[in-house]
Amino acid sequence: MAASPGCACAAAREAGAYTLAFVNLDDTRLTAAAHDRYVAPGGYGLVWDYSTRLAALTVLAIELGRALGRPTEPFLHLQFALNAVSAQMQHVLDDVDARCRSLGTIALGLRAAVVVSSGALLPTAWEMSLRFEEMAHFPADGRSVVEFLHGGVGYLASEILTILLVPSNVAHDAMIRVAKVTQTLKAPCVAILDQDDREISPLVDHVVRLPKTDPLISPLLTVLPAQLVPYYTEVARPGGNPDVQRTDQPRYARAFDVAYPPKSH
Repeated sequence: MAASPGCACAAAREAGAYTLAFVNLDDTRLTAAAHDRYVAPGGYGLVWDYSTRLAALTVLAIELGRALGRPTEPFLHLQFALNAVSAQMQHVLDDVDARCRSLGTIALGLRAAVVVSSGALLPTAWEMSLRFEEMAHFPADGRSVVEFLHGGVGYLASEILTILLVPSNVAHDAMIRVAKVTQTLKAPCVAILDQDDREISPLVDHVVRLPKTDPLISPLLTVLPAQLVPYYTEVARPGGNPDVQRTDQPRYARAFDVAYPPKSH
């Protein structure tokens, strides 16, 4: 069994490491084990985590690099990109909301989804698949592009949606191959990519374009449509409610109490 974050932090501290916990709750085993803590209260999902912890970790990395005397140009570029993210996030919300709503309607008519990505965007793929399951009650799987090309080709079909969270890194060519696979199999495909990407868009059925930013902080923008598409998938369902995991229906409420006894979750 893997060690809990608190145990791992305590072990690192005992080994002589300086430990810093990025958390959303104070007074836990993890914060007790760490030398210092950064608390961003009020959120549990990855939208909040990305917009507080990833941003703060980026600032910390910049300051550490400066303190260690590393070349300043990469840090200036990253800091400029981070400073622009707030306005870019608002632009994304204003610009792609209607697009995500239409994609939710399309997804509702299908059987399942697979979300494919790589690098810094891979956790966003896992997050999007989880939101499909939690908010839309829709089977989904988040996969790295390498895993998908090894095992995913054989299960794609016209009723399974492939969503590409396209990174601007060495995996881009592999993502092109995934898009060509969906095209060959006539399986529906959505690509969420930056505004300058012109190689993948002709190969897929639907595109969501995002402002261009540094690949290290691209999750801050990509996570917004990654949440909105599952949300609107459930909103498109007659009587759908993306906020309650169907606990507004008695049999699902009973099942949830079996999965998580009262006061345990």
